[in-house]
Amino acid sequence: MDSSTTRAVARRALIPIVGFGVYAGAVALVPVSDPRPIAPARADTLGARGIEAWRAAGCQHCHSIYGLGGHTGPDLTTIISRTSGAYVRAMVRNGLPGMPAYRDLDERSLARLIRYLEAVDRSGAYPPKSLRADPLGGS
Repeated sequence: MDSSTTRAVARRALIPIVGFGVYAGAVALVPVSDPRPIAPARADTLGARGIEAWRAAGCQHCHSIYGLGGHTGPDLTTIISRTSGAYVRAMVRNGLPGMPAYRDLDERSLARLIRYLEAVDRSGAYPPKSLRADPLGGS
């Protein structure tokens, strides 16, 4: 083999090696995941702030969610589908036999509490099932 043929063979052998090097370098520069933080799917829509109202009003002392909490009052996991948000609002404001009225609970906290109970209700009955967040931010 003459020297020009040897060089041509060497160049051809080098092409896949260089190509692989370029590919490996490009792959190394691509981030594994998007570095920008992902905004939660409108957490308040799912009633995340409602749990604060639940705790502040002391609901957990008498009521339970998914069977966890107090046992003086009924489990409220599916209260929304068994009644309605309007019923819960009236029940909290006016009380029931064995349950005091919470007239001092501000309207924003009550609305958040109802959204929390709606989110719990949508997630299912005991035992709990996971609740998938809507990636578009809806409820």
